[in-house]
Amino acid sequence: MRWFVPLTLVGTVGTAHAWAPTFGFKAAFWGNVYNARSSSFSLRSSANDVEVQRLFDSACDADGLMQKSDIMKMEEIAALLDEEDLRWEEFDMFWDRAPKFPTDSSKIDVDSFTQIWRDIDDLFEFEDEVVPDPTKIPPTSSPTSSVTVTAIAGEDDDESGEELELETIFQGISNDSRLLSLDVLREWDEVKRLLDDGLLGEEELLKLWQDTTKSPGSPNEIDADGLATLEIDDVMRWSELKELVDEGSLEMAEVRSIFGECCSAAAGGAMDVSGFAKFDKMIEDLFEDEEGAEVQQQEPPLEAQGSALKSLLLEKIGALSAGDPLALNCEDEALEEVLEIVNELCETSTTNLVDINAKAVVPSDIEGDWELLYTNSGMFRFYQGLTGLAQSMPNGKFNKLTQSLKAKSYANDCVYEEIVDVVGGQEVIATVDGDWSMKSTPSLLTGEPTVLMSVEPGTVKYGPTSTKADHWKSVRCMNQLDMSFMDKEGLRIMRGNTSLDTIFIFKKIEK
Repeated sequence: MRWFVPLTLVGTVGTAHAWAPTFGFKAAFWGNVYNARSSSFSLRSSANDVEVQRLFDSACDADGLMQKSDIMKMEEIAALLDEEDLRWEEFDMFWDRAPKFPTDSSKIDVDSFTQIWRDIDDLFEFEDEVVPDPTKIPPTSSPTSSVTVTAIAGEDDDESGEELELETIFQGISNDSRLLSLDVLREWDEVKRLLDDGLLGEEELLKLWQDTTKSPGSPNEIDADGLATLEIDDVMRWSELKELVDEGSLEMAEVRSIFGECCSAAAGGAMDVSGFAKFDKMIEDLFEDEEGAEVQQQEPPLEAQGSALKSLLLEKIGALSAGDPLALNCEDEALEEVLEIVNELCETSTTNLVDINAKAVVPSDIEGDWELLYTNSGMFRFYQGLTGLAQSMPNGKFNKLTQSLKAKSYANDCVYEEIVDVVGGQEVIATVDGDWSMKSTPSLLTGEPTVLMSVEPGTVKYGPTSTKADHWKSVRCMNQLDMSFMDKEGLRIMRGNTSLDTIFIFKKIEK
């Protein structure tokens, strides 16, 4: 019978700060996986990557790579396959999902071999090895033991289970005398990873080892009771905790206070495994409370949000238009940012007169003089203005465009005035006159009610020149626009009737 044991990390608490992998070596190596197996064959490497490396070195080629057939020839693997303890489809599956070498997909390196070895190892459990029953483990004679039933008594089930599993892990990685040396510890994959990642220095490792209680009669090895010597200085070696203190998210006084609550009296002011689990949980709860408080804080009223968005929009336009009127030459990325702000403002504002009641908006509401602050219209940008004179005149540059709207009982007049800078500091003023109308109608694109403003241009005049506007293609970009936003403070946003992403932003000129 085979037992499949899922891969778990023992003794870690999943906090928002993810400091479980960096407990410091005395907690880190306890928090690894010990896979139980049952088979007459033992892949005796789950507790030590050194043995796996040796196996790989004995079978790999001169380039440090290995083929599938090389693994099949290994004595342990061949025996498992022959006796059908390991099925061929399982072996094929493990091989297929292991990463292959980049330049030769038929070969793997030592990391992939280790993965395959562990995948196979996870399938088995020693028949003569039984997971300890927490109700049947006798207490040890040491008064400071962090793994006895006596020490566990009174703690909750989760903490008891963690301590029991830590004892099981120690059994798996220690030698026959249930002792662990520094050399073995240094090669232990979790400690090795901490060293490689720079989360634990070699000097720190030696210092921690020296400070760890050694086994009686064996000054160079530790037993399970060595875990009970975690001091406050050791706690502060955890990189994530140090970062929290350094950045001011956690006060040192808070750390000492929580540490004091988690110390074991039997350990003489130190913190054992159950105390560490409690310490970790209290730190986690501290930050969860803060996060919860942030979530529970009421969002600002929609009116305030709309005001903030409007201010942000005007600030953004002002920055883009500095030295480049209407931001006609800015990057597409900036255009997208402005459009996003406009869309959010139109959706969330509580002061939008168009959104409140589109049918109530009448021509007299927008009568007056307006200055164009910004547009992303492709045609307007291409012609560098409404008339295109800035593009056609030597050294011409668009300066400004205003829109004058008059509402009368018999007709509505519209006059655009465009200023173009030319050589010698001179200006050319062009006007486009015409009629305009406004009506509530379903949007061509969304079907939702909208206010459509139509302008029928009449003539274009500049200097002595006067011509019919229907000959000017550039003026068509503003002939049919939907009113998307208008407030009482004089901000008006128009959108293309056939393109919602085309926007024109006007500001009313106060007289």
